[in-house]
Amino acid sequence: MLNNIVASLDNIVASLEKSRFLIATFVLSLFALSGCGKSNPIVLPVEHQDLYGVWEKVEIKDNGLIVDNALLAFHQDNTVTYITCEKKSGFQSSKSLPGFVLVRFEGKQLDIQSDIWFGTWTEHIVIDRFPYQSLGQTYIQANGKSLRKLLDSDQTDFKNWPCQKESHEKESKNG
Repeated sequence: MLNNIVASLDNIVASLEKSRFLIATFVLSLFALSGCGKSNPIVLPVEHQDLYGVWEKVEIKDNGLIVDNALLAFHQDNTVTYITCEKKSGFQSSKSLPGFVLVRFEGKQLDIQSDIWFGTWTEHIVIDRFPYQSLGQTYIQANGKSLRKLLDSDQTDFKNWPCQKESHEKESKNG
């Protein structure tokens, strides 16, 4: 009888050790996989340091039936925020990408990236025209949209853009 109890205890200990090994292997695998594809941020090239700041386009026409808004911010900590909100002919699309990092800047093409669960999300942005002056304001053209550089005294609250406002209202009703 004592031999049976000792044998049962040995089996339990062996099972626990096997489980501990499997759990440790699983956890280490998660750490290894989460490291795959990590973003390697770069800084803006010296010749494009004038991109630092917040660039915005706000266009609302026909009593809000046509909306074409965009915000592109290059932050001093080398993160990038990119937000778009378009509504035309009853169709609406919006994209909100805060906290991305710049990972590639070649010619007019730049890539921003954020790490997600088991990989990365990359967004491509084309700078069609680098900073230029028009009517006393500074602009860039990115992804086909003219964006005005906001001054420090300018205020922007993209949450009040029609697309963003609607999604925040839904969140507050559900939250």
